[in-house]
Amino acid sequence: MVRALFTHRWSTFTLLGVTCAVSALAYLSGRQLGSKRAEEAGVSANRARPAPARAPVRPAAPNGDDARSLVAEAASFDAWWARWSNAPRTPATERQMAASLEELAVRDPQRAMSLALSEGNIRLRQSLRHAVLRGWASAAPDAAAAWALALPDGERQISLEAVFSGAARHPEDALRLGQRLCAQDPESAGDYGQFLITALTEAGAYESAARFAATDASAHHSAWLNAAFFQWATHQPQQALSAFGAISDPAARNSAFQGMVLGWAMANPATLATYAMQMAPGEDRAQALGQALPQWVGRDTVLASEWINQLEPSPDLDAGVAAVATLPNLVSKCPEIAVGWAESIAEPVLRANTLRAVAQQWARQDAEALRQFLSATTNLRAADRTALLDGLNPPPDS
Repeated sequence: MVRALFTHRWSTFTLLGVTCAVSALAYLSGRQLGSKRAEEAGVSANRARPAPARAPVRPAAPNGDDARSLVAEAASFDAWWARWSNAPRTPATERQMAASLEELAVRDPQRAMSLALSEGNIRLRQSLRHAVLRGWASAAPDAAAAWALALPDGERQISLEAVFSGAARHPEDALRLGQRLCAQDPESAGDYGQFLITALTEAGAYESAARFAATDASAHHSAWLNAAFFQWATHQPQQALSAFGAISDPAARNSAFQGMVLGWAMANPATLATYAMQMAPGEDRAQALGQALPQWVGRDTVLASEWINQLEPSPDLDAGVAAVATLPNLVSKCPEIAVGWAESIAEPVLRANTLRAVAQQWARQDAEALRQFLSATTNLRAADRTALLDGLNPPPDS
């Protein structure tokens, strides 16, 4: 039964023109919306190994034209570096310095690191060092990682992040590095794995990140799957969904699904909600809707409300509707409508808890308005009225 407050019909245009319009539209169909200690460390001058799309390997003892070319190249770089390192420091010049050292580190990490560590500004020195590690790791990830691992505890972690970031330019190399470090140092495997997942996903190598997580057999398996699929679905939900479909292990599917629906809800909640309604009724569909609906309503309440209004009340919708009903902005601006959303929840215990939560928010804002609402409204279920009263007058020990 629709409360009298919402019995008159408003156009969508009119609804958009008033404060509570976006939520009230859900009632138009006539039902309630149910994150300088390396100077002494020895830098291994590990040259880049031959590989496609990488800097060419320089001969150990160049002769003739090669030698002249290298001398000219070094002189040119020295002149360029002197220009930028002696220029007034600005974010732009510092970026130029970092980019130049990152490029130099691909072919001459020892020279690049020496220049980075000669910087007097501690903040910039660290930034340049990390740039060198990224360039170095893109060509020789094992050597760059060994250098970072030799640093003191306070510097090791952030330097390893830079190593994995550079190594991720070649995902298979990054995978091998991560797997080796995890096997050699199980106590720090959680950090190595997270650095790898982050680097791969930032590089767009989502499939590699998911593959690493799916094949891992450690205690971090679930967390890495969740993180990999969260990042994948945030950027490429349909591709993440396709990869998720290939996972057969129930526990792995559950971890991947949780991360996927959370990331998908942030990227495109409307398509997630549509996908969820194609699933069989049950816990997974309820979880997907519980993530999608609050995000969708928060971004486009009119369309989301119209979509929900076309559906029959269902336990699978309850978690999403409860999340919508308790949205702070909705309760703050249109508390009566928040109550209406809560009343449409099918499961009695969740409905009571949601009504209680709405009432508690409303009472903190304007307790007298809630009292007046309860006095004037006659069509509440007895249990719903009790839940609202509990929110208005919580027990002393609550």
